[in-house]
Amino acid sequence: MKIIFFGTPFFAKEILSFLLEKNVNILAVVTQQGKKGETEVKKVAEKYSLKIYQPKNISSDEFINEIKSYNADLFLVVAYGKIFKKKLLDVPSLDCINVHASLLPLYRGAAPIQRVLLNGEKKTGVTIIKMVEELDTGDIILQKKILIEEGMDFGLLEKALLDIAKPMLLEVLEMYKNKNVKKITQDNSKATYAPSIKKNEFFINWNDDALNIYNKIKAFSPKPGARTIVEINKKKFILKILNAQVLEGISDIPSKILQFEKDSFIVACKKDGLKIISLQLEGKKKMEAESFIRGMKKKIVLK
Repeated sequence: MKIIFFGTPFFAKEILSFLLEKNVNILAVVTQQGKKGETEVKKVAEKYSLKIYQPKNISSDEFINEIKSYNADLFLVVAYGKIFKKKLLDVPSLDCINVHASLLPLYRGAAPIQRVLLNGEKKTGVTIIKMVEELDTGDIILQKKILIEEGMDFGLLEKALLDIAKPMLLEVLEMYKNKNVKKITQDNSKATYAPSIKKNEFFINWNDDALNIYNKIKAFSPKPGARTIVEINKKKFILKILNAQVLEGISDIPSKILQFEKDSFIVACKKDGLKIISLQLEGKKKMEAESFIRGMKKKIVLK
């Protein structure tokens, strides 16, 4: 089968690399423009000397006519980041299929991995669907579930989802090869949404329950990092909290540092407290809390 791959970030790059290693017939790659024209997917495509497209408008007649020339059987879309209109969806002879990192119809949208962690979900998964014009609403071809283990942050969950997505794609491609694709209609009454993350969501509100703050830390670790303002010697800096634990039964003024331990420090929240284990101070590398608090115990104030 002849396939054109659409994708942009790390998640898409990992899947593209896997498919190319398995000698899947990728004819060309379409990716967004990115910073200075670079994306994670583009780097892989260049490595394999694939034709690369970075159109400003994927619905333009110029781009669609160009992509039609490949006579592709499938478009494979993984976190590309743009809406596909019908005239583009109609180009491949078989289907446009999309790999989505949630258990659709749950968490439709741009940020399913972060949103399941922010909401403290216990399970998630990967769904491969036939694409239609409305975002993430197409019929389900294959879906698999994983449990979200305690302490699993964005980086670990993304890896776990990739580990199931890769063999799932090979299974789906085999279905198309054998003309044995079965599709299940999504139950729209059960749909939930995962909108794009806004920058103000990165900031920690200490006047919130410790569990909610802990979920935020996991959702944004290792990057871009849940953050707070810290005052050190009366100067303010951004401090990213990358790893923490909830301590139940703690009650004090939110944001107050209650105790310094050898390798951590404890902060009060609206309900319960957080044990801060690793962090990153503005302009510095990631460090363990032990290194951060050494010599600063009486100089740190969280805002």
